[in-house]
Amino acid sequence: MNIIPLEYVAGLFDGEGWVTITRHKPYTQYGQKSIVYTSRVSIEMTDTQLLEDLHNQFGGSLSKRKKARATNRKITHIWYLHGKNARDFLIMILPFLRTKKEQAKIFIEYINHTSEYRNENPCRSKVISQDSLGFREDCVQRIRKINGFQASRI
Repeated sequence: MNIIPLEYVAGLFDGEGWVTITRHKPYTQYGQKSIVYTSRVSIEMTDTQLLEDLHNQFGGSLSKRKKARATNRKITHIWYLHGKNARDFLIMILPFLRTKKEQAKIFIEYINHTSEYRNENPCRSKVISQDSLGFREDCVQRIRKINGFQASRI
């Protein structure tokens, strides 16, 4: 296994990675009544060996785009982490990030909040408090603003 220096990983993430927190309508088949938020960090590129090295070093998942984004482009592969694993990864590379440092800080804050909320609400009720929903939505909007997307709300 090739160990990739954190400085290199941070530069790779700054250039080819992304930080995302998305929201979805409740999965009513599971009894959810509140909007669902999912969090993920990813790196997408054509070099599969480097992504496999990241997967071996940090865990997570690998996937392949089903088709190229354009006819003159190669098919890309994606390495990604969710939740606490993504937070722990970002904490490791945070000192070396340049362009994605603010998104990483918001993501870490988001995961810390949701972890704390789950610890305080161990029954994992199907309804999330309005305060927690407001905080989560604020994190989504802050990242969207940094990334240059217009704010959108459900």
